Amino acid sequence: MRKLVVFALKQDVRILLIKLCDKLHNMRTLQYKKPEKQIKTAEETLKFYAPLAYHLGVYRIKTELEDIAFSYVNPETFKELKQKREEYDNTVKEDLYLMKERIENILIQNHLKTTVKIRSKNIYGIYSRLESGHKLSDMFDLLCLKVVMEDVASCYQALGQIHAKYHPINGKFKDYICNPKTNLYQSLHTTVFGENGHLVQIQIRTEKMDKIASFGLGAYWQIYEKDAYQVMQEDFKNCQIYKSLSQVNEIFENNYDFVEHVEGEVLSSKIYVYSPQGDIYALPIGATAIDFAYTIHTDIGNQLIKVYVNDEEVPVDTVLKNKDRVKIITSTTSSFLDRKKDWEQIVVTTLAKRKIREYLKKQSVK
Repeated sequence: MRKLVVFALKQDVRILLIKLCDKLHNMRTLQYKKPEKQIKTAEETLKFYAPLAYHLGVYRIKTELEDIAFSYVNPETFKELKQKREEYDNTVKEDLYLMKERIENILIQNHLKTTVKIRSKNIYGIYSRLESGHKLSDMFDLLCLKVVMEDVASCYQALGQIHAKYHPINGKFKDYICNPKTNLYQSLHTTVFGENGHLVQIQIRTEKMDKIASFGLGAYWQIYEKDAYQVMQEDFKNCQIYKSLSQVNEIFENNYDFVEHVEGEVLSSKIYVYSPQGDIYALPIGATAIDFAYTIHTDIGNQLIKVYVNDEEVPVDTVLKNKDRVKIITSTTSSFLDRKKDWEQIVVTTLAKRKIREYLKKQSVK
């Protein structure tokens, strides 16, 4: 696995996309393997390949890998949730198709070209939300409408027209066009009161964004054609996965340690926090403000003296939550050497642990 990762980082990310396609083919024929092989392969897929597909933005492959693997790992729960989703689909289907037709008509009447699609949430995605404490009744994206527009300006025009017809729920709007996700995903998300009071999530994006949302970097073959490789490799460097894999590859010489940290940290569940400038940073669950500081820059971590989370001062070892806004205060005249000796046991990211050790080693030499 490490050879594939290093080759992708230094030369060609397409090797990872090809590996994901190969894994998907293997999963589609998993019924021909022995039961023990089926379980082992399915667990490996949920732990490594599906998260990798997510971080590369390949949603279509991610969701199919998840659902096939989940059907082997937990077949009873898979069947139960599949039935519940089908029951829900049947309940709202007529109202959703009516809503789709009305949105298309509204946008066309306002001289906006559009294509509206219906998207269904995958089974493993529902299971993951339930496991994290959500209720099925709180999931407004079990079925959602994807509104595909010509350009970015028309996306915001469509949002205004849709909100004029269907009232939005406050706090359920997200602008991933201005603030893309760390895997290059872009879209406007809003949740509205639809037909007969059904709460419906609507995603608004351009055709290019829609292709990338489905196929990630793989969509570049169609979008950029002969220039696809060059653009793909450059944009790969802007993905959080590129930066994270690069850091782990630099730190660990032992292949076992490398794989362990990739699975346990890079591809694990994430929280997403904001800098004061609105930049988004992905961190593993349990990460502290110290981890965040070192993620931004080594000097910021080394010179950290105060932390503000959501405009309130908090201890520097505060565990961050999803969507926190974090401001780091630094000082070049105060090293807090005694406190940093404890920091290595507090932080959770490999990068922060390494930088703290390096700092303490330098200080001990002085």
